[in-house]
Amino acid sequence: MDKNDAIECGIPPNTFTPRDVMERVGENRMIQFINVDSQQSFSNSFKKFVEYFEEPVEDRAATYNVISLEVSGTEMVDLVSPRSAGWSAGFPPGPIEAGPVFG
Repeated sequence: MDKNDAIECGIPPNTFTPRDVMERVGENRMIQFINVDSQQSFSNSFKKFVEYFEEPVEDRAATYNVISLEVSGTEMVDLVSPRSAGWSAGFPPGPIEAGPVFG
């Protein structure tokens, strides 16, 4: 079974880059970045994230991540949206068992 079929959602091809995302959501879309080391977050344009991402790794002053990106109402929605309307209704698939308690 294809992984995409198993999770019942569409995902872009593995050649898809942050620049491809920017072209579909808009370079001025404001997003939240998080500094991986300090865990501080801040807002900036998607264009700024793409510029950072395209820098050589050794030239980057810090490591940043984008935790989520809302794609509703953009050209990205057809590339990442669930295939069935009830996709999220099936999660979690059953009762959640309690894990170990620490502390």
